[in-house]
Amino acid sequence: MSLGDFSLILERIGQFSGIFHLHGFGEPLLDRQLVPKVQELKKKSSSSLGFIISTLSVRVAEDYFAKLLEAGLGGIMISFIWVYCR
Repeated sequence: MSLGDFSLILERIGQFSGIFHLHGFGEPLLDRQLVPKVQELKKKSSSSLGFIISTLSVRVAEDYFAKLLEAGLGGIMISFIWVYCR
């Protein structure tokens, strides 16, 4: 989803103090606009909590998670499957 479309959705929702799940369109860590989207979310709805679920081991820059936290991301869940085979 483009940053413009995301901003439009936030405008239509208005003030919201719940949790925004920012992972409904595939792996969020592959979204090059994730940091600006989190910033936009906090700008439009400062009391909301942005949250992502990551299911891939995506390589990101060393400071990427710090940038997400500075932007206002409230939580990250990393989901993985561990299989034990004998």
